[in-house]
Amino acid sequence: MTLQDRELSMKNCMRCSFCKWVPSMNTEEFGHICPSIRYGKFHSYSGGGKVITAFGLMHGVVDYDNKMLDTVYACSACGGCGTGCSANLSDLVEPMETIYELRARIFKDGQLPDALNALLNNLKFAGNPQGSTVSRGEWAEDLGHGTTNDIALIVGEAAFDQLQWPQLHSLVGLLDGANADFVALGANEVDCGGLAYELGDVDLATSLAKAFLAKVQESGARRILTQSDAVFAALRNYFPRLGVDLSGIEVIHASEWMAEHTRPTKSTNETVTYHDSCKLGRLSEPYVPWDGEHDTEMGSIWVRRQRHVKHRYGNDGVYDAPRKVIEATGATIFEMPRIREASYCCGLNAGAKDFNPDFSASAAKDRLNEALSTGAKTMVTSCADCACHLQQVADREGMDIKVSSLLAFTQSAEE
Repeated sequence: MTLQDRELSMKNCMRCSFCKWVPSMNTEEFGHICPSIRYGKFHSYSGGGKVITAFGLMHGVVDYDNKMLDTVYACSACGGCGTGCSANLSDLVEPMETIYELRARIFKDGQLPDALNALLNNLKFAGNPQGSTVSRGEWAEDLGHGTTNDIALIVGEAAFDQLQWPQLHSLVGLLDGANADFVALGANEVDCGGLAYELGDVDLATSLAKAFLAKVQESGARRILTQSDAVFAALRNYFPRLGVDLSGIEVIHASEWMAEHTRPTKSTNETVTYHDSCKLGRLSEPYVPWDGEHDTEMGSIWVRRQRHVKHRYGNDGVYDAPRKVIEATGATIFEMPRIREASYCCGLNAGAKDFNPDFSASAAKDRLNEALSTGAKTMVTSCADCACHLQQVADREGMDIKVSSLLAFTQSAEE
């Protein structure tokens, strides 16, 4: 699609500000759903504000400058605006769809900020966004696990983070212990293209996605298992947008597999809170393309005529499995006010931390304060990258909370 394809939806934006708030507010203090507007304080930072920016850019009344680019990229593309908007207006506006197209237009116009261009160049020439020289398959060397082809284990960027390798080894141990037929692609794995899509380089994203699929197909695997929330979201949400067909290959998140196949051998009485990452949550909801038409009902309400296409509200992300895994250890979960499809983003993804570290830290601080409001001293999240980012901000701010990935938490519970 292009911005021109989104024009009707952009015109339907009512400036109602639903994109800024959780659909059902439990507390005024934790009522926001958009970290970008919380940081920028002006409407242009909100989902609806970005829709206006896109409309103005398309019609030549908005031009590029640093402030305009900050409103677009001091944003983790977390999908919160889409949840808030859809809960009230269904598919009338769909701000996230316009944000993706706006970023693609910015990239096409050669206006992508330098920090984000650097990530794309690293993807092109080093095969990973940070430009790491670590071999992608090094984490899996000498593990001695099976090589049969029912499941392809994909680990994403964790392959380049040696601090995450013990968690990956733990996952391999769980698979081995359950006699799972799997193979870790290791050095044969390639980037899935999710970040490239989020930054607006659709051609690079498509090329990487096709190469990724080819490697999985070469392995003969019928299922993909990943602990990476970013990979999981890309396969379910971005691949269909790019026309990359995964039909016939089941995609499973590690938390789903663990909830069904494993139980920790030791227990804990710890009280924790759980952070729904955007990419295991609302952004992992499967995307179904449609090519129908809109029409009006009751004189003014725009509706889709292709009614068999299910609208996306964020409800079909993965929410129960990680909670089931945590509770199996004996831990008690104290839920935050913003959970599941209305979860508040930590501010890390879509290049946001590289582009504007202050924005990214402010989002994390908001989320950490929410976690502390539950009385829990430990926050668990399915995403190891979210956990690392949140812990860094907590340590820097002197906040008394420990943040753990799901794999690390269950690993410690078993020791």
